[in-house]
Amino acid sequence: MSETSPTGGNSVEVHHEAEKMFAALFAMIESARSHVHLEYYIYADDETGRSLGDLLARKVREGVEVRLLLDAVGCWKLSRAFVRDLQARGVRIAFFLPWGLTTRRLNINCRNHRKLVVIDGTRAVIGSHNIADEYRGRKARFGPWRDTTLCIHGPAAAQLQEIFAEDWHFATRESLLTERYFPPLEPAGRQVMQIIPSGPDRRPRILDHLLFAAVSDARHGVLLITPYFVPDNAMLLALESAALRGVRVRLLLPSKSDHWMVLWAGRATYQELLDAGVEIYEYDRGMLHSKVVVVDQRWAMVGSANMDVRSFRINFELTSILYDADAARLLEADFDALLASSHRVLPGEIAAYSFGQQLALGAARMATPIL
Repeated sequence: MSETSPTGGNSVEVHHEAEKMFAALFAMIESARSHVHLEYYIYADDETGRSLGDLLARKVREGVEVRLLLDAVGCWKLSRAFVRDLQARGVRIAFFLPWGLTTRRLNINCRNHRKLVVIDGTRAVIGSHNIADEYRGRKARFGPWRDTTLCIHGPAAAQLQEIFAEDWHFATRESLLTERYFPPLEPAGRQVMQIIPSGPDRRPRILDHLLFAAVSDARHGVLLITPYFVPDNAMLLALESAALRGVRVRLLLPSKSDHWMVLWAGRATYQELLDAGVEIYEYDRGMLHSKVVVVDQRWAMVGSANMDVRSFRINFELTSILYDADAARLLEADFDALLASSHRVLPGEIAAYSFGQQLALGAARMATPIL
């Protein structure tokens, strides 16, 4: 279903805790000798963004090429002064699909939601985190922030480098398809994985077709973690059908969100899912921002895509599939651990919602097609 093929010989580290993930990211960038390529939906001018910016500028002084590709809408708050300062220090910065009257681009809908770092063409970082203080749990509004990020060493890094090169060329017309950025790669581990880029430039609806097939093919269990749960009718049918035929389907969703309409649009689907036997849990400890799917304890998906129409059909997203039972069990163990900080949604809760909550459900249900 994808333009990429599975690759073996990879080593993959999974990070959930924000500080450990950022420490690993900074350490990998610190070790760069040739180049660092970064691609983010959100990059903020705060302590986290400035710390990373200082590191990138220092790597430039050491002779390392640094390219930073940012989404023009996701980074609309980023000050020009911050960007000019990094550029003056040698960091090459480009914006993906800038919009406005001066650019003659008024379409702000198709956004680059990918989160990707490639170091020396041999190692890469992908997942759900962005570069801002809240992704380190430093904003009191949400408390601890929970993401899932993969640090990859091996042949899959070349596929991720190619995706960055395509996006960078689209934004700048600079070609990166040279040996400098695609060095020979030796096996670094035993894990088999596949990189799935999706977006308006790819095969239509590849991501939701993939997830629909995965749920439909499940025999024992499906785990799904997502911060924004607005499934279409086909995905609802797949989840409900799996539960009705005896597959244990468990969803872990946030109890609080930075997008209230999306939160209530997801809750508007709870009753029919519960009626089919789907288990739904809401995470209470902080902001749940991970995007993870585990099927039958055999394979897993981790990436940037949410379970909503925007990720499936509009945005540019990046997903990895881990064909590895050990990795799948590790992610399932993390899911089970998170349940200690979650509550299970019971069938009677929806009917007991207050008038205001029922009003929110109705408004969100009507807005679902555009969320």
